[in-house]
Amino acid sequence: YAIMSNNHNPDWEPEEIGLIQTEKDPRKKRIRASDDDLQRVAEAMRKLAEVVVNNGVGRICAEMPTGGAKSADAMKFLCYASAIVVATTERFRLFHEYYSPGEVRKCITGNWLAPKEPQTEAMIKKYPQLMDLFTTKAEREHPADALAVFETAKLIGNITRI
Repeated sequence: YAIMSNNHNPDWEPEEIGLIQTEKDPRKKRIRASDDDLQRVAEAMRKLAEVVVNNGVGRICAEMPTGGAKSADAMKFLCYASAIVVATTERFRLFHEYYSPGEVRKCITGNWLAPKEPQTEAMIKKYPQLMDLFTTKAEREHPADALAVFETAKLIGNITRI
């Protein structure tokens, strides 16, 4: 996630960049996968609610995948993440805009079908603090996505204009 602020001027800057993660229950052999999934969804929802409340978030722009995950498990987790974002916007009555991955790639790289790497590299170039905040490529990818979605909102959305 990225918390952005413009302090009433046209230059938006990140106030906070983060990553919401959950861990599999270490009792894997004694807990059903579906129970573990529900616990992790609830934990992610609590963490996102904490980010919203602690930062006074009033608007959310998010990428909403339409499919294309490489496995059934990956698709399941995309659905969970999407549901968490939608539920949070409803719970806190937040203004929201959603963009497809293709829209984000088109705005950032100029190519609707571009691979993920050029988009991530563009965000690291624009927001070099990603390299300091997150040590691995996998950790940087999701916050870089959040920043790319924000850049997309600035270009084609309404969220930065209200």
